[in-house]
Amino acid sequence: MANERLLLIDDDLYHLQLLQQVFEPEGYQLDLAQNAVEAIAALEKHIPDLILLDLILPDMDGYALLEMIKSNPQWRFIPVIIISSKDGLEDKLRGLRLGVMDYLTKPFEREELKAKVRNLLDFFKLKIHKAEAKKKSGHQRLIDHMKKHGIRVLVPTVCRDAKLGYVYPEAAQILQPEDIGGEIFILESMAKSKFLERVFYDTIHICPKCGHHDLNFREVCAHCEYGDIVQKKVITHLGCGFRGPGEVFRQGNEYRCPQCEDALHRAGEDYEVTLSATHVCMGCKEEFTDPLVRCRCMNCDHQFDVASALVRKIYSYKLISNPNDEDLPDPILRSLPGQTAPLPVVFQDSSLPCLDFEQFCRKLDEEIRRNQHARLPLSLLSLRYDTDIFAANPEGANGALLAQALLNQLESILRPSDVLSVRDPSEWLILLPDTPYRIAKILAEKINEAIKKVAVDLTFELTMASYPEDGENGKELLEILRLGLVKF
Repeated sequence: MANERLLLIDDDLYHLQLLQQVFEPEGYQLDLAQNAVEAIAALEKHIPDLILLDLILPDMDGYALLEMIKSNPQWRFIPVIIISSKDGLEDKLRGLRLGVMDYLTKPFEREELKAKVRNLLDFFKLKIHKAEAKKKSGHQRLIDHMKKHGIRVLVPTVCRDAKLGYVYPEAAQILQPEDIGGEIFILESMAKSKFLERVFYDTIHICPKCGHHDLNFREVCAHCEYGDIVQKKVITHLGCGFRGPGEVFRQGNEYRCPQCEDALHRAGEDYEVTLSATHVCMGCKEEFTDPLVRCRCMNCDHQFDVASALVRKIYSYKLISNPNDEDLPDPILRSLPGQTAPLPVVFQDSSLPCLDFEQFCRKLDEEIRRNQHARLPLSLLSLRYDTDIFAANPEGANGALLAQALLNQLESILRPSDVLSVRDPSEWLILLPDTPYRIAKILAEKINEAIKKVAVDLTFELTMASYPEDGENGKELLEILRLGLVKF
């Protein structure tokens, strides 16, 4: 007995009951509708496996209803059979062009109708089964291949021919996508299905029209958008110190100082040449300070403002080996188990919350989960020194004093809710809850200046990452910090 669901749509109650008598004994679940409103309501309540549609309805033309069904992403692939008293060729062709699977005219033969419905249902069931089997087998084959060959992480490789500019050779060999680089979309699907875990790798800009990565960014005139612009030269006469635009020095084929009238012969000896902040357009000859940035897609020739370029993140994909460890960042981003050093004494006595690195990572992910629900931002800062701050000399006394002085500066700038951690002896991490990019940038600039005052000779790097702009989870934010994309 069949157990599929059919939606029967006919304004004639007699014909509707007749269809009910044909399919009810076969075990089908039936939804009945005498007009378009009832049909839409039935579709919203249950998505049927097949629709039988009469073209004559009291509230809407049957073709209009069919177009509405085919335009809905949830309903567009439901097979439709038209049963109508309209038997003209143009009516049949119109229905077939709109995607119906068959067109029968009234009166119909019961056995023929039952056979056509059964064949269509079996065909779609087999097609869906094969598609799902192929998808699952492709996923599983890739997982098996990675385990067999010891491939823990699939790392992208640059490829200009790929739409997004990257390919995954090992994955492409197994998944065999239709387009170069198409395996990236399958890998994304696997990551969403928890087959693989994503680790941030790169950020690319793509064309908003065709989605291609091959873009040409260029500066243009702020007045006429002409592409041929040059920066004005500034000349400094080393003799008398006069400084001015290059054109005031030029007299015929030579340079001469307009103040002392000395001839200038050699750059570096008589004068120096630098570029000013002023640009000149070779088209309209206007001067301006800030050129406009325009972009051209080298794939579809679409031209647009750089702010319209879409941003796409590229990831490496790794096997999920321990589901209980998903809240922690990737092993390459944290100390190995058993090697996490305790917090230094100066941190233990700090007025700010201080956590070891593993606790810090868990706190970071907790904050992100909370912020996802409340739609709040947060930011991370990394202070990476070129030396072990706590070991400035063999006894460590000077190091302890320096670390305390640096920590005092952080305590004077940061807020009670901000959290500190030591990732390793040369890197300190700062979590700024509920803090957007612009506020985090102000705090970072204050910290940058404060550290310079404490230790003039200390070499350090201050980097920043913000949620949700730079990543969707703690792993991605920590990777952004490591790459140092935003530095002070």
